Amino acid sequence: MIWAPRGWLNSANLLIIVTLVVVFTALAWVFYPGSMPSGFSSAEQAAKIGSSSLNSISDNPVNAPHKLLLYGLQKTGSPGHTSLRMVSVIFALLLAGCFYYLVRSWFGKSIGLMATIIFCLSTFFIIAAKQASGEIMFFTPLALMAVYLWFTRTEKKSLVLIVLMMAAGLALYIPGILWFVLGALAFSWKKLIAKTEDVPVAYVAGGFLVLGMLILPLGIAVIDDWRVIKTLALVPSELSDPIQIVKNTAWMASALILRAPHGSLFVLGGLPLLNMIMTALFVFGIYAMFKAAKKKMLSLMTALVFAIAAAGVNNNLSLLFLGLPAAGIMMAAGLRYLYIEWRGVFPHNPIPKSLALILMTLLVGVQLVYSLTYTMSAWPNASSTKSSYVIK
Repeated sequence: MIWAPRGWLNSANLLIIVTLVVVFTALAWVFYPGSMPSGFSSAEQAAKIGSSSLNSISDNPVNAPHKLLLYGLQKTGSPGHTSLRMVSVIFALLLAGCFYYLVRSWFGKSIGLMATIIFCLSTFFIIAAKQASGEIMFFTPLALMAVYLWFTRTEKKSLVLIVLMMAAGLALYIPGILWFVLGALAFSWKKLIAKTEDVPVAYVAGGFLVLGMLILPLGIAVIDDWRVIKTLALVPSELSDPIQIVKNTAWMASALILRAPHGSLFVLGGLPLLNMIMTALFVFGIYAMFKAAKKKMLSLMTALVFAIAAAGVNNNLSLLFLGLPAAGIMMAAGLRYLYIEWRGVFPHNPIPKSLALILMTLLVGVQLVYSLTYTMSAWPNASSTKSSYVIK
């Protein structure tokens, strides 16, 4: 018998599946033999030194949420590369949960589960989760979007508003997030104000108080050293000439779906960040959202274009991670579009509908095998990787 989505894929089974995938992946990231470099990279070493004391963090609070956990591990006697990388794994699991909440809310449970596996078990997400240097924090827009969606849909808006303010305050310590927060306010400030009309004034004041307390250390650091705000705003210390910036930006756009520049820790052999499966879903997602949700598509594309521009200006491929959550959401839309189109061909026959889910599950399986092979075998054993992680 072939079950339809409402059969075996109910809430209880979804919870079990997601939990098992998350636990397995977390353990594999950390404990799978040979899947982790045996030394620190220069960026990881800098993060370790920058989080060695509270004074170091207060002087340069960039990535402070990540640094504080690194500091805690070092003070408890766990300064090794495996334990320090666990901080990124923890944030990766939280962000994976945020991504699942977003796509499940918009596209349904089955599509949400498949899209989460495709995105959160992608090569770039897993490799970012293996870094003690905190590149995983560039995916923070997922957390902000998830909390905002929760705020707009819950009936307990008073408490969730405080959570939203807290998330925004912590996120401002991540490079580039300042622009996302300002862009989100410009795009949806009217809706945000409308949603807070029924929230008691005490909770609104409490939310702003929490926000102010969280960003106070950041403000003090900026006053002491104005270069901190440059880092957070993704302003490079030295600008390249305009022609070089254009070339870098073109390379960063190419790195998404065509070919990446050599020299990055996150790709091998110039492979793009999005493989063929993800690129196809991304293209279908753009088409589907253009037809059904043009404003949301434009806002997601704006985030992606901003990330490409920021990566180009700074010549830093990891800044593309700021825009990949938007790409991931459009991939989920593409997966949903293909499923709906297949159902439209056979609207009253349950077998083709279930077959569509089976085919999509196989697609997810292929993606999963590719990503795990890439990140647990090819990437850690590549000569470029080994030569970058040599600091003991």
